[in-house]
Amino acid sequence: MDLILIKKGNHTEISLLKGILENNQLKTLVKADKGEGFVMRAGNLLEEYSLYVHPDDETAARELAEIYAE
Repeated sequence: MDLILIKKGNHTEISLLKGILENNQLKTLVKADKGEGFVMRAGNLLEEYSLYVHPDDETAARELAEIYAE
């Protein structure tokens, strides 16, 4: 099973969207592009995060992400 990328962004954006999706019973996975060691040294302001969902949740997740973006 391949997860579906919904959004890439900074820590704040992804954390807020993750909360919105999970409040709507959608399971999420967040991955840091550079990794935990980079964040520990440079801080999460320079890190980019990716938010993924299960393929069955893609439509609902994209709709919620679009509403969040407005």
